Amino acid sequence: MYTTALLLALSALTTALPSPLTSRQCTAPTSFQINGFTTFVPAEGNTNPAFVSFTFASSGTSTRCTRNGDITSTTLATCADGETVFRWSADHVLTVGTSYVDCDGNPAVAAGDLGLSVFCFPVVPPVPFGAGTECETPTGQVGGSFTRSSV
Repeated sequence: MYTTALLLALSALTTALPSPLTSRQCTAPTSFQINGFTTFVPAEGNTNPAFVSFTFASSGTSTRCTRNGDITSTTLATCADGETVFRWSADHVLTVGTSYVDCDGNPAVAAGDLGLSVFCFPVVPPVPFGAGTECETPTGQVGGSFTRSSV
């Protein structure tokens, strides 16, 4: 009886301890996906702000990214997770960067650029953001590669 209780206690304890065989992933993320990329620029007289919006996914995580107002600003916008940043340029290049922890436990960044082909069309009320021009990726999903360690 005591032996059974001891074995059960040891079994529970060993499953609660971290395994020495567990290894940390020591590589930087190499690729990312952009889903549902959309921009909107209001028509003259429409007081709603311009915006860019998409979902960023990499290494099993996903976050929503949006910027309102000056959508082609050269400053980086921060996505909802606080770890991912982006910039959208007037020549249709999306620059993204994401933070991760390297094998030495140091903060690091993986960054890359993605030239996007977008389909643009006029929108008119009653759409929620009013009259203007909306652009989106025709396929809805595009992939890119991280090619450097700074944004």
